[in-house]
Amino acid sequence: MYSVAELEGGALYWGEMAAGKRAGRGINRWENGDKYLGDWLRDLQHGKGWNDWVDGSCYVGGYKDGVKDGLGEYIWEDGTKYIGEWKDNNIEGTGKYTWSDGREYFGEWNNGVMHGFGVFISKDGKKYMCTWANGKKHGPGTTFHKEGKVTQDTWEHGKVVNSVPE
Repeated sequence: MYSVAELEGGALYWGEMAAGKRAGRGINRWENGDKYLGDWLRDLQHGKGWNDWVDGSCYVGGYKDGVKDGLGEYIWEDGTKYIGEWKDNNIEGTGKYTWSDGREYFGEWNNGVMHGFGVFISKDGKKYMCTWANGKKHGPGTTFHKEGKVTQDTWEHGKVVNSVPE
């Protein structure tokens, strides 16, 4: 059964409810103008949904117990975008991150930072295929320089320690 409810803090909700809690499909609009359209369970965003924040950012994807979880796309107010996996409200798993200045990373993430294997393309076109640890290039990798040169590199905490031309 669909209901209209004014919630604590001035939020308005239109949708399905069970035992006085948001449950099923519904739309929530907070007093500041933030909106959510999607699935609810026990008063928490749970399932698939769409958030639209007044700062201009938005998210479409999975939720679990009120936080981003599963596949989703987040676009920040400056145009930066991430499409991929989320866990416990963090970028986690595999995904593509595109900065507003044109840089791109496609690869593995852990707790919101690049971690594992990934490909990074700088805004000048240089491409790095390498392993990452805690957001920095770390371990073996290949660099494709914009003038066509290719090098096999070894990185430690973001710094090249060995570079061999191919």
